[in-house]
Amino acid sequence: MKLLIVLLLFVQICLSQTSSLNKVLMDGEKAFSDKNYTEAKKYYLQAVLLDPKNRDALYNLAASELSLGETENACEHWYKLYLLGDASGVEHIQEFCPNFKEGSIVSVKQLDKQPSFIWDAKEYPLIEDGKLHPIYLKALKNKLLRSKYLMSKVSGKNILQFKVNSKSKLECDMIRIGAAEKDRQFVKAQFISIMKSLVTYVAAIKNGKAVDYWEAISLPLNLQND
Repeated sequence: MKLLIVLLLFVQICLSQTSSLNKVLMDGEKAFSDKNYTEAKKYYLQAVLLDPKNRDALYNLAASELSLGETENACEHWYKLYLLGDASGVEHIQEFCPNFKEGSIVSVKQLDKQPSFIWDAKEYPLIEDGKLHPIYLKALKNKLLRSKYLMSKVSGKNILQFKVNSKSKLECDMIRIGAAEKDRQFVKAQFISIMKSLVTYVAAIKNGKAVDYWEAISLPLNLQND
């Protein structure tokens, strides 16, 4: 009985927080539509406090701050959105904060040297003619297909997003996992582990220095057909 009461209280708290968040977001939207950006900022700050990972709240908070002339704050919140895997604010950062993070993050178009990888003691560009290098792609597919776990659990389309950071480490995430709900966490971990250990990655270069870049590579994979 005690456990049931605790569960019911937990559900009630979650529902209450969701209701409060939705109301604050609606109030913020109305204030923004009325061009009352100070009031809108107040509401969106409340929304972020209720749910720090709410993408609508972060994006609209940044938009409110930009409208108030608080450009640096706006770019910081768009950057937080970017760290959550949402690149919808990147163009705004590039436009309004061109020296964001002291220019340590750039567009792929600004790179002097694209990220690369080392395979069999030779270095190759990760991207060639707008596509993943064929040597990298072949090695990845072979490694994935040799995974008995993945072959037994994955039945649908998968989409990976990844890039090489300034420390020559692979940053990887999955935005679609073709597996049963109960298996997705382990399937994702297996995919990412294989990606990270596949080759030696080499950071992109700008002005003679290793840099981070905004754009991630999207890779759709269907193990049953590949």
